[in-house]
Amino acid sequence: MLIRIYKQVVIAVIFLIIVFLIGYGIYQLAKPKLTCFDGIQNCHHGSCEMGIDCEGPCSDVMCMPSLEKISVFWASVIPAIDNYYDAGARLRNPNQNYGVGKIPYQFKFYNSAGAEIAQRSGITYILPNQTKYLVETRIYSDQKITSAELIVSEDIEWQKFKEYQSPELVIKDKIYSSLYTQASGVVLNNSNYDFNDIIVDVLLFDKNDQVVGLRTTVINTLKAGDDRKFLVVWQEEFDKEIGDKIMEAETNVFDSSNFMKRFGVPEAFQRY
Repeated sequence: MLIRIYKQVVIAVIFLIIVFLIGYGIYQLAKPKLTCFDGIQNCHHGSCEMGIDCEGPCSDVMCMPSLEKISVFWASVIPAIDNYYDAGARLRNPNQNYGVGKIPYQFKFYNSAGAEIAQRSGITYILPNQTKYLVETRIYSDQKITSAELIVSEDIEWQKFKEYQSPELVIKDKIYSSLYTQASGVVLNNSNYDFNDIIVDVLLFDKNDQVVGLRTTVINTLKAGDDRKFLVVWQEEFDKEIGDKIMEAETNVFDSSNFMKRFGVPEAFQRY
């Protein structure tokens, strides 16, 4: 009698185990697959992601921190000659160690009635914690432009730099000549890298801090430790006394082709 009861218990236990295994297998097949690539912030085996597909069980991927937007301090437009205008703006990236290699932007230009009458689009870049100027010249309009607006795209890809250090580009011997309406200076490459292209922006302000002159030029092939002179000229004369004279140099470290080859291999600025 006891043996019979024992067999029944064993059979029941085995049956329950089989039912459990079948049910567990069906559950595993039917439940949603949780991975580090599903675009959802979820939990894996009791460990939850700190962001979307990052950290926690996805420890190989660091979460993107909350980054501030690129700021536009001001945008301005000034008449040049004939029906051409020059435009400039000042931008700032407040984020440490994060920059953007491609930023679509658009200048919009308006008449005195506030109607948009011209525009100019382009792509720029911005380095971590950088404040920079953006200069566009020879903008044509058959109507008089009185104001400008700069729109910076928010659809951008942030890139993280490790232990970021900005390129050491210094402008010395800055000179502005009102007699010839021209500005000049010398760009010194104090970094350890050779660059193919250096962009130099020149902005002239009057005594009321209003922009009266804008120019941009490119210096090609500037090796580490070398310097190079630049000169920009205005065809028009300024009817206001010049106050501040801003001359800034920058280079695109996101573009690998901007680094000159040494020993047959392009240099890398730094990993990001």
